[in-house]
Amino acid sequence: SNTTITSAQATYHNTSVTGGTYTASSDTLTKTSHGFSVDDVINVTAATGTDTITTGRYRVKTVTDANDVVLEGMDFSALTFSGNGTSVEYSKVHSQRVNNMTLINKAMVFLNGMLLVEDTDYYRDDQYVTIDASVNILQNHVVAVRNFGSYSTPASTDISNTSITIADEGVATLLTSDDLTSNTTAVFNLWVSARHATATNDAYRTTQIFCRAEVNVAADCYLHLVADAGNINTGMEIKDAGNYSSISSFTDGKIGIGVTADSNRWSVVLGNRSSHSIIAGFKAIAITN
Repeated sequence: SNTTITSAQATYHNTSVTGGTYTASSDTLTKTSHGFSVDDVINVTAATGTDTITTGRYRVKTVTDANDVVLEGMDFSALTFSGNGTSVEYSKVHSQRVNNMTLINKAMVFLNGMLLVEDTDYYRDDQYVTIDASVNILQNHVVAVRNFGSYSTPASTDISNTSITIADEGVATLLTSDDLTSNTTAVFNLWVSARHATATNDAYRTTQIFCRAEVNVAADCYLHLVADAGNINTGMEIKDAGNYSSISSFTDGKIGIGVTADSNRWSVVLGNRSSHSIIAGFKAIAITN
């Protein structure tokens, strides 16, 4: 995925804006003559209010009018803030879509041939690469994304991975329908194990789940807990479908598994809110692929 930066994009990137407001009931950002288009990304740096929008990246879901846009999470999830906000400050930042790229994909991002550093120069979300506001982007610069596929190791009957590092308040996509050949519907047995990232800490969790996943029908995606053990909190939190399993959907203090679907794919994600980094592994077997 290559993007040659236009004059408008160069001007747009790292443009600081103040004086916005946020309406929680409709996930609406209000700013006179905002200039947004659908899929634009902003980085909120400040907001005043209780339980209102927090700092971080958000995607423009819809443009209501010249002064109002509806925001959503970078994972396409609805926002969950309950309070309205004032004095919202944000930067417009360059973001480009990379179809079929998930969080478990290996990717390299270049600016004019110079390799950028993930989580410093750019940030990666499902299907999006967003350049940090500190990176100087000029007209005719080329942002090149090289996407190398998922970390999953498929075999005739299973998909697996080990050594998945997930920071506290982080989410990893374990597998999606893109990892399978016949990917509309799948049923499989899923094993997930996780431990505290510090080898000398004995905190762990291991879980067996029966899973059914269906593209485009979130209500037909299911997770059924079979067995669970460990001492990271009181148990693996199981999230059935209905909403995308963003980090905010998991209970603070726990790690959890979620399954969901949209019009393009189904996904199984592992969320970590255990208050420490974890190392995880998984294996999906008996897949009806």
